[in-house]
Amino acid sequence: MQLSVDRDKLSWNDPGWALMLIGAAAALVFIYLRPLVSLLPNCAFHSFTGFPCPTCGSTRAFSALIDGELFGAFRLQPLFVVACIICAAFAFRSLLSKLIGKRFFFELTEQDRFLVRCALIASIVINWVYLVKAGI
Repeated sequence: MQLSVDRDKLSWNDPGWALMLIGAAAALVFIYLRPLVSLLPNCAFHSFTGFPCPTCGSTRAFSALIDGELFGAFRLQPLFVVACIICAAFAFRSLLSKLIGKRFFFELTEQDRFLVRCALIASIVINWVYLVKAGI
């Protein structure tokens, strides 16, 4: 893995801008429609099996994040919080790149990509085991 800097200015089609827009829109919608969250249907996987699905607790974790309760959100759904932090880092990278006029990116080898995929699968499994054990 290698960090590279491209002297070309970052265009507006960088994924970080989309992540920033989606995050801001989701937060605004959630803030104003929070009373309606209780009307959302229960998790079908949890209803049928009695076990939480890998994403169970994400809505409550998002609510805790909006309220500024990082540790409470992490307790509810660790993988979702980490994913939000990674998305925020991409959005920050896009903003920083636009401000200084240089683009930062990681160049991954095929072996690095394989390790990232393995780490992602392992983190999903570990998160799911945590959710089952915690009774989320």
